[in-house]
Amino acid sequence: MFKSQKIGLIISTLMTNLFVISYVFLATNLSLLAKILISLTPIIGSAIGFSAFYFKDRKEE
Repeated sequence: MFKSQKIGLIISTLMTNLFVISYVFLATNLSLLAKILISLTPIIGSAIGFSAFYFKDRKEE
């Protein structure tokens, strides 16, 4: 993957995460701790995904 594709992927994933987080905060009446945990889940998932992409590309170079 080219760097511009990676940046686009990161931006689109972050926008999706922001949408999910704002939806969770606005639509649900869970406790604050539960909302924070739900909000962190997609961020952690995407961080793992990006690091996997990054290390895979580093090995190919």
